[in-house]
Amino acid sequence: MRLTVPRWFDGHEVHAGRRTITVAGGRILGPDAGSGAPPFDLDLDLGDEDATLLPGLIDAHVHLAITNTDPATRELPPGLLALRMLRNGHAQLRAGVTAVRDLGAPDGLDGQLRRAFGDGLASGPRLHLAGRPLVAPGGHAAFMGRPVASADDARRAVAEAVAAGVDWVKLMATAGLSTAGAEASEQQLPDAVLRAAVAEAHTAGLPVAAHAVAGPGVRAAIVAGVDSLEHGYVLEADDVAAMRDHGTTYVPTRTVVRQVADALEIEGSRPPARARAAARRADATHGDAIRRAHAAGVPIVAGTDYQHGALPLEVALLEAAGLTATEALRAATSSAARLLRRPDLGTLAAGARADLVVVRGDPLRDVRALRAPLLVVQGGVVVWCAPALARRGVAASLTP
Repeated sequence: MRLTVPRWFDGHEVHAGRRTITVAGGRILGPDAGSGAPPFDLDLDLGDEDATLLPGLIDAHVHLAITNTDPATRELPPGLLALRMLRNGHAQLRAGVTAVRDLGAPDGLDGQLRRAFGDGLASGPRLHLAGRPLVAPGGHAAFMGRPVASADDARRAVAEAVAAGVDWVKLMATAGLSTAGAEASEQQLPDAVLRAAVAEAHTAGLPVAAHAVAGPGVRAAIVAGVDSLEHGYVLEADDVAAMRDHGTTYVPTRTVVRQVADALEIEGSRPPARARAAARRADATHGDAIRRAHAAGVPIVAGTDYQHGALPLEVALLEAAGLTATEALRAATSSAARLLRRPDLGTLAAGARADLVVVRGDPLRDVRALRAPLLVVQGGVVVWCAPALARRGVAASLTP
């Protein structure tokens, strides 16, 4: 593949001026490489169009098995749930998201889906998995979680996760917006359980993510040594200082707060009144939490939770909360790749995986340009293209 563009974001900065990159063997060869090579399978010149090339986007917090807050949608038979996950993965690809970190799914379905992608049975984003999250008995996300009631339970659960081949360990430190019978800020995993789980995971070489929305569970998760804090709707000054001191990455998932607070309908379901009220309270503090963390130099990475294909909106919301446009783009590319420990993703450097997205417009001037992908490439293969490119003979594995 040879691709020429008028503007590109390399994962760190936006650059203007025509650039040609060549892809072979699923990797980027570098600028202007292969100019004298024989004909390419795809030789696409967009250099005269208002378009920008970026690395494939990374959504660092998803649940492909979840679409909305309706409990009924989380109790599907495994076969139907797997098809739902496949559809949600396709929605991510069409939005230019070529890699995701899935932070919880029931019944080992995330691992089975990754195997299906690897075996060529289906197309989907690169999956970095957490399997079944560690949850308090009957607590938040109990429908998909592995209940733990003690430090020994936590160690056993982490050992099971390691044996299952996960990339991350996920802890549900607090309740959430939709937790029945509990305030979202309630700490649900005790300090000793958090410490034991983190120590066991780190001994096995696995990073740890903690769902922690507010209250004492936030600080407890940070002090326990988690690698990323998810949601953080309320962050006190001491919480931010602890994140800075412990090197904790912050994944705010602003999109899902707005979706629930605005009571948006998804698949015929609206969030229940209790969740909407909790989301409105979170919405009032969340922007300040992001601004406080950003000002302190805490790394911020983009994630959408279960708003599949909404990563462009998350990037825009991060910019609205105080990140520069460049920082917001990094949050969905190079910063996310750093969190996932994947230096071969989130960059246009030579030797990187050929995961690419071309969007119409300049996302540095208007980040909403991310909402209009023209071309999505994963591993050097075109997985999606806009109808305008299809009419020019570009073939994709997914149809519009």
